[in-house]
Amino acid sequence: MHLLAACPNRSFLEAHGFGLEHYIAEPLRVEEGFAIAPDRPGHGIAFDWAGLDKIRA
Repeated sequence: MHLLAACPNRSFLEAHGFGLEHYIAEPLRVEEGFAIAPDRPGHGIAFDWAGLDKIRA
């Protein structure tokens, strides 16, 4: 997401529905058909460790 936000000629973002959004602290936000890039540094993914703890094997 951050890389696309930095590119002047971006066009598409592919997102998969594997259920991972349930275990990410701030999942991808889409508003009016546009993905909203977070304003924090990094790759944009912070895991919800408490949520992941519930399914620990």
